[in-house]
Amino acid sequence: MFYQKSSQDILKECESSLEGLYDFQVKKHSAKYGKNELIEKKKDSPLVIFLKQFQDLLVIILIFAASVSGLSHQIESTFVIIAVIVLNALLGTIQTLKSKKFLESLKKLSLPHVKVIRQNQLQEINANDLTIGDLVCIEAGDIISGDGRLLEANHLQVNESHLTGEVESIDKSVEIIKEKTILAKQKTWFFLIVL
Repeated sequence: MFYQKSSQDILKECESSLEGLYDFQVKKHSAKYGKNELIEKKKDSPLVIFLKQFQDLLVIILIFAASVSGLSHQIESTFVIIAVIVLNALLGTIQTLKSKKFLESLKKLSLPHVKVIRQNQLQEINANDLTIGDLVCIEAGDIISGDGRLLEANHLQVNESHLTGEVESIDKSVEIIKEKTILAKQKTWFFLIVL
């Protein structure tokens, strides 16, 4: 368990140092562990989105009406109803695709930044570019963008109400915890906040 190991052991295990990662290590770790982001479910194709437009109750009623109209040999009414159904599905598909594209662009704009030490220099990177072995610098008011083990701390308190349910901020420490303990009592760790 990482909370029971010394900072030197953790740095060694993560192939890092107090100088942070170097570019070749960042590439290696990113390829091995992936990006620091939640895996999203597979997106529906435009064809699937189009077909989902026919699941609405009113559309099903219109399809039933077109069938009855067709069976009673009212061809003009049948074609009009089918045209309305298809036009509705096309417009719904276009609107859904536009809104998904808009949400993706909003997500990219709201991507948090993180201060890390890489190549012995303080740098600011996108939170999804964090990788295992990065040294993250946290200051008052920062949003935590990944789980991590504290290497140094000076009177650090973290709000972990999303994890523990406690309203009060929790004191963090770099002291090794020798005994096995629950997540909420691991004072050497800070944890990702998913918003």
